Amino acid sequence: MLYLTAFHLTQNEEHYKAFYTAFDQFEEILELFEGCILIDTVFTAAAIRLRLGPCLHKADRLIVTRLHPASTSGILPARHTDWLIQKYHTR
Repeated sequence: MLYLTAFHLTQNEEHYKAFYTAFDQFEEILELFEGCILIDTVFTAAAIRLRLGPCLHKADRLIVTRLHPASTSGILPARHTDWLIQKYHTR
């Protein structure tokens, strides 16, 4: 399943080594832009949040939502659309 993970971090990047390392446990990730990452995984949104949440500070924000690949056509940059087409064979 495909998830959009958006986050706002309040500390310097060096405080988030565990947070960024936690993304390695998911099958495949693709950064859209700073603070926004696509995740292709068998985990649920709640499970993703449970794995990333402990790595964040109290004032940080994290949103994880499931995306349907076919509904993203035309709203993502070409590189990301190509990644989705390759993964999900959508147009």
